[in-house]
This record gives sequence, C-alpha cells and structure tokens, in this order.
Amino acid sequence: MTISFYKFLLPLIIIKLAGLASTPFIGISVDQFGRKTSMLALTLPLLLGWLIISFAYNLWMLYVGRMLTGFATGGFSLLSPTYIKETSSESHRGRLVSIHILAIHLGILYPYVVGSFTSYEWLALSLCAVPVLIALMLLAVPESPRHLLSKRNEKQALSALTWLRRNKSSDEILEELKYIQKNIEEMKEAKSSLSEFIRAPGTLKTTAIILGVMLTQSASGIDVIISYNQKIFKDSGSNISLNLSSIIVGVVQVVGVALSGLIMDRLGRRPLLMISQGLIIVSLFFLGLYFHLQISNPVVNESIGWLPLVSLMVHSIGFAIGVGPIPWIYLEVIPTYMMAIVTALGVGVNWTAIFLFTRFYVQVQENLGSDWSFWIFAILSSIGIIFSYFCIPETKGKTLEELQDIFTTRRT
Repeated sequence: MTISFYKFLLPLIIIKLAGLASTPFIGISVDQFGRKTSMLALTLPLLLGWLIISFAYNLWMLYVGRMLTGFATGGFSLLSPTYIKETSSESHRGRLVSIHILAIHLGILYPYVVGSFTSYEWLALSLCAVPVLIALMLLAVPESPRHLLSKRNEKQALSALTWLRRNKSSDEILEELKYIQKNIEEMKEAKSSLSEFIRAPGTLKTTAIILGVMLTQSASGIDVIISYNQKIFKDSGSNISLNLSSIIVGVVQVVGVALSGLIMDRLGRRPLLMISQGLIIVSLFFLGLYFHLQISNPVVNESIGWLPLVSLMVHSIGFAIGVGPIPWIYLEVIPTYMMAIVTALGVGVNWTAIFLFTRFYVQVQENLGSDWSFWIFAILSSIGIIFSYFCIPETKGKTLEELQDIFTTRRT
C-alpha cells in the first residue's frame, strides 16, 4: 500500500464503511427507542469523534475519529428524513427535507472555507459545537407522534402532535391522530412474519422505488466529486486556486438546495428530479469531454480552461435541486410496517454504492482515463432519468397516510 492510500483514500473508505455499518443498528433503534432518542444518542459518537481528531497525535487516532463521525453521519442520514416525514404536514414536507439537505451542504462548505485558513485540529475542534447544537435543538422538539402511538403512548402522542400542529384546531388534531392510529393498526395487521412481509401488497413496488432513487443519487457521482474535487481541478490544469474552486462549488450547492426548497412543493418531486438528472448528465458529459480533449487536442483544450469549474457548478446545482434532497423525500412512500427494513435497506444500498464509487474512482481513472471516469456516471445518470420517468410516482400534496394507502394497494 502507498503512503497516499493511508493518508487520503483509507480515511474515505473508513467514513463510508462506518456509515454503512450504522444502518442495521439504526434500523433496530428507530423502532425500539424512537426517532428523537436515537438521534440524541448519535450526538455522542459525533462529539467524541471530533474531539479525538482535534487532539490526535497519530494517524490511527484520526482513523478512529473518522470512524465515529462516519457512523454518526450514516445514522443521521437515515433518522433525520424519517423524523421529518413523520412530523411534518404534507404542505411543508418537501421544504423541510430541503432544509435538512441544506444543512448537509453547509456542513460540506464549512471546512472548505474555514479549512483554507486554519489547521485541521482547530477545524475539528470547532465542529464539536455541531453535535451540541443538534442535541439542544432535539431537546426542544417532541418525539414522533407516529412512534408514540405505535408504543401505545396516546397521551404523549396527542401532546406531541398538538405542539407540531399549533396552527390547527383541537378537532383537526384529534382527527389526524385518529387517522394515524388507524393507519398504524392496519399496518400492524399486515405485519406478522417475514414471508408475509415479502408477499404483502406494495412491498416489491415500494422497495424498488426506494432502491432506485437511492442508487440514482449515488450514481450522480456527487461523493466522488466532493471527495476528489481538488484532485479533479489539479488534473484539469486549471489556473484557479484549488481552495477557491472548492469553495465556489460548495457555495453553488448551498444556493441550489435553497432554490430547491422554494420550488419543490410547487413544481413537484418527479419533474424536479428529472430536471436535476438532466443537468447532471450534461455537466458530466462536458467534464469528461474536457479531459478527453486534454489528451487528443491540447490546443483546443487550452481555450476552455473554464469548462471544469462551470461543469462542476452545473453538476452541483443539478444535484442540489433534485437528486440530493428528493430521494430522502421518497422515504415517505414507505408504509409503517416496512419502515425499519426498507429504510435501512435503501440507505445501506446508497452507502454501499457510495463506498464502491469512492473506493474505485482512482483505479477507473488510471485504467480508462479521466474522461470515462465521468462518462460512466453520465451513463448511469441517463439510466436513472429513464427509471424516474417510467417508475417513480408523484407524491406532492399527499398525506403520509394517503401515500401508504396507495403503496399497499395491489391495483398500483
């Protein structure tokens, strides 16, 4: 193994594997202990991980720190959308998931900016504030009413729903609570054994949709671009500062997610997802073309030195407005009795694909060339847009219970 493997690639692998390892544990915890409690528990490894990185005096301490932060990040990627799904009204769900994705991209942008003028020790120490803030905010909000009802805590569920629906009347809140309770009872009747779960109406369709949208996200190449963005700019021969290029791409992602939150509940999930995929395909094609011309026609290539940055900006906007947030929104189609299994499976497949793409990107680049390392993602995204057109339904404006009724009906 080379020194660069231990210093650069191995930490990336550790993060992805730790995130993947969290999914079965969280899949169990989310049903046993609740959404809020599970997220509160995850703030501990997140805080400990950043503290270890801050005071690390050897490489292996850095690896342990990244393993803990990767585990917590993987858990939050499953729990946060689940909590939003179960506590938000249908008119605000898309916007709230976009805020969740916005927070992720602000977290990506933060080390780009702060890391450009400070050491990693101080950067990691400043990130210790994040789990503390998360814990304080979680203490201010209630547990999911759906989870409380599933544990037969009707009084607490009513209190939680009243807090969440403060703009609704008592009658409307009680009606919603009864609707949730009825849906939970129906879902419990459908859940009796693994074999019956597999044969249950909607299981195959729901699982296929979740796996499809999650693979669409990972196949966009976003994690490769985030992990290797400075290497990509360096290989392109761009004369723009590597730190500045990373910051520009990060800012564009934040702007794109903010835009997504404004238009998603108006335009709809499916149309925005397909627009997003189209932008990603175009950007990856031209990014690959730039690297192709770098070898085949260097003279032409010199006149388009701006193309890598523009391509990555378009890719970032495309990902941020659709492919980034929308797969998490489609977790809303999962019926309650499938929640733990299908969500853990979807997130697990997502993280597995991310791990594989990140792990083997350099080998693909060395063996097939930088052009094909991006064209492969463009081809995969093209398959994704076809899947979106033919297989993914629109969920805008439907309540959680309406969605579950639709996806557990054999007529669909």
